[in-house]
Amino acid sequence: MVRLSGRPAKLLSLLAAFAFVTASGCASHGKSAGSAAVAPANTDHASKPSVTVDEQVTLPVKESPATYPVRSFPPGSLYELLVAEFAGMRGDLPLAVAQYRAQALATRDPKVMARAVQTASYAKNRGVVQELSALWVDIEPDNQEANRIAFYFAARGHDLESAITYAERLLNMGDSDAIASLPGFTEKLDRKKRAALLERYNALDPDLALNPKTLLGKLRLQGQQGELDQALITGNKLLELEPKNEDARLVFAQILHRNGLPDTAMDILQQGIEAKPDSKKLNLLMVRFVADNNLEAARERLSKLVDLYQEDVDLLYSLALLNKQLGFTEDARSAFRKMISHNRRVADAHYHLADIAEQNGDTEEALFNFALVGEGEHFLPALARMTELMIDKGQMTHARLYLHRLRLQRPQMVVPLYRLESELLMGAKHYDSAYSLLTEGLTDNPENFDLLYTRSLVSEKRKDIDAMEQDLRAILNRDNNNAAALNALGYSLTNHTTRYEEALSLIRKAHELNPDDAAIIDSLGWVLYRLGNNEEALMYLRQAMASIPDPEVAAHLGEVLWVTGDREEARKIWREALENDPNSEYLRDTLDRFQVSL
Repeated sequence: MVRLSGRPAKLLSLLAAFAFVTASGCASHGKSAGSAAVAPANTDHASKPSVTVDEQVTLPVKESPATYPVRSFPPGSLYELLVAEFAGMRGDLPLAVAQYRAQALATRDPKVMARAVQTASYAKNRGVVQELSALWVDIEPDNQEANRIAFYFAARGHDLESAITYAERLLNMGDSDAIASLPGFTEKLDRKKRAALLERYNALDPDLALNPKTLLGKLRLQGQQGELDQALITGNKLLELEPKNEDARLVFAQILHRNGLPDTAMDILQQGIEAKPDSKKLNLLMVRFVADNNLEAARERLSKLVDLYQEDVDLLYSLALLNKQLGFTEDARSAFRKMISHNRRVADAHYHLADIAEQNGDTEEALFNFALVGEGEHFLPALARMTELMIDKGQMTHARLYLHRLRLQRPQMVVPLYRLESELLMGAKHYDSAYSLLTEGLTDNPENFDLLYTRSLVSEKRKDIDAMEQDLRAILNRDNNNAAALNALGYSLTNHTTRYEEALSLIRKAHELNPDDAAIIDSLGWVLYRLGNNEEALMYLRQAMASIPDPEVAAHLGEVLWVTGDREEARKIWREALENDPNSEYLRDTLDRFQVSL
C-alpha cells in the first residue's frame, strides 16, 4: 500500500500521467530533494522499474524494452514539469507552454523537448515550436520528427540554408518528403535565392540526387526559374525512373504548358492517363488544358470523370458550371439539383439555379433560390441581387424589412448588411434615407471604417462636402495610411473644391501605398489636370484606362484630350465608353459640358 503523507489520493493518477519523464531516463542515481530517481529498464522479472517521487511515494513504471541513460535533472525541475502537466490538464495552455519551454531550455532533455514542442504545437504557439525544434535538432540531430518540424519553420521563414540542410539530413534518413516540398515555399522569392537553392540540389551526392523526390523538388525549382531546357532533362529523367509517378507528370506538364508547350504537356498527361485511366488528378488537369481551346471537348472529358467519381461533388459542381457556361441549361440544372438532394454545396447550387432562372426571365424562381443561399461566398451577392429584384418589382419596403430582420438574426453580419441596404437606397437615389440608415449603424459601431466610408459617399451625393470630409478624416485620424480614404478625400476635394494642392498630397500618398490601384491612378491624373499639368495627367489617365475601362475614367481621359486638342481620340474614347455603359451619368454630364454629340 502506498503512503501519500497527507496528499490527495488523486495525485497518484496525475503522477502516472507524467510517466513520460521516466522514458527519458532523466534521473539521479541517488535520491535528493526535488529530483526523481528512475531505474533503467530491467529484464529481471523479479524486480520492476520504478520512479521515486519522495521518501513516501514510489510508483511502478511500465517496463520498456529500451534502455535509457541515467542522468540528473536540475533541482526543482520535476516540480516545474508537474506544474506544466497539471496546467495542461486544467486547460491553462499558456502556463503549460511557458513551464515546458523553461524546462526544455534548462534540462536540454530530448523527451522534455518533445513534450514542450507537442504542447506548444497544440496551443498554436508557433514561436515556441520554432525555437525549440531548432534546439531539439541540435540535441538530437538524428531525430526525424525534430528535423521535420525544424525544416517546416525554416522553409516557412525562407531560411533556405537551414531548410535544405534539414531536408538533406532527412533524405539521408530515408525521408524524402522535405526535399520534394521545399520549392513550395520559394515561388515568391527572388531568382537569386532560388538559384542558390538549386545549386544545393545539384551538389547532392549522386545517389541522393537521383532520388525521385529530389528530382521532383529540382524540377519544381527549375520551373520557377523558367529553366525550360533543364526542366526537360530533369522531368524526362524522373519519368524514366518512375513512369507511374502522378505528381511528377502533373508538375512536368504544368511547367511545359506554362512555357508555351501545351501539346507536349498534354502528351505527358495522356501517357499517364493511358497507364491509369481512372486517375482523377491527371484527368482533371487534362480537362483544364483542353478547356483553353475547346470547351466542348473539355465538357466531354469532365463528364466521363464525373461518371468515374460519382461521389465527388466538386467535380459535379465543375461540370455544372461548364454546362451553364456553354448553355446546356437543363444539364446544369440537373447537376445543381443533384447537389441539393445530396445536401452538398447547397448554397452554391441555389445561387446558380437562381442565376439561371433570372436569365430565363423567371423572377419568382430566382427569388426563391436566392433566398435559400446560406452562409458562404455567395450569400451577400445573392442577397444583393434578391433585394434588387424586389425593388424592381416595387417592393422597396419589403426588401428593407427583410434586411432589417436579417440584421437581427445575424448580428455578426450587421455591418455588411447595413452597407448593402444603404447601397440599394443610393441606387434608388434615396440619399437621405441612406444617410439616416448608416448613422443608425454607426450608433452601435461608431468606429467602423466601412460604415464611415460608405456614409462619406452618401454625403457627397447629398452635396454635404463638410460631412463627407468629417467621416473620411475620422478614418484617417485612426489610420493615416488608409489608401482608400486618402484617395476618396483627395478625389472629392478635387471635384468639389479648389483645394487642389491638398488633394494632390492626399492622392500621392495613396498612390505610394497602392501604386497599382487604377482608381488611385485615375485620381492622380485628374488632380494633375486640375492643376494644369496636362502632359503628366494624360500619362496617368491612359494608364488607368488601360487597367479599368470605366466610364468615369473615360470621361476624364477624354476631357484632357479634348482640351489639349486631340478631339478625335477624345470622341473615340467617349463613344466606346458610352457603348459599354449608355446610362453613365458622369459621362453624359461631361459630354453635355462640352456640348459634344456622339
